[in-house]
Amino acid sequence: FVAPGIVLSSAHVVGRSLTSGAQVGIMRFDGRDGVAKLESIDPTTDVALLSTEADAQDVVVELDDDALLGDALLLYGSPHGVAGTRLATYEGGEGPPGAGRLKHLIKGAQVVGGFSGGPLLNLRTLAVIGVVAETRDERFDLGGYAVPVARLRLALPALGPLIDQAGGRREPW
Repeated sequence: FVAPGIVLSSAHVVGRSLTSGAQVGIMRFDGRDGVAKLESIDPTTDVALLSTEADAQDVVVELDDDALLGDALLLYGSPHGVAGTRLATYEGGEGPPGAGRLKHLIKGAQVVGGFSGGPLLNLRTLAVIGVVAETRDERFDLGGYAVPVARLRLALPALGPLIDQAGGRREPW
């Protein structure tokens, strides 16, 4: 959650052909299933913004683009339907820093189906730096790609005000 009741994911996870207002299933951090409403989707950038009823047990994370080469990263997802994490390393990005950066490069973790749409946590800053988007190779431990926070803000203009409204409720993951 990036604000109370607000979730980011990948467009290919929720369904690229869906439109705003569609209902989609979600899994909360503690493993409970829920339902969310699709607020906004950008299939080109592969991101989606969802809303659901806020819950006191939800973890609301800080978003930040601060990433240095070699930073330790943590991916969270549910490969094969089982919640889990993987450790990775920040390898840089495609495109210039800031809003022009197209992707963060992740190495040292096998990014497989089930991690897509999940958060990419920087262990140095304890903030989420992107949304995991895809693998670099399904067969080998080459890592993957994530959509950076600055790119998320461009693709989903409604995201900025929602994060700003969250105020002090955000916490390091």
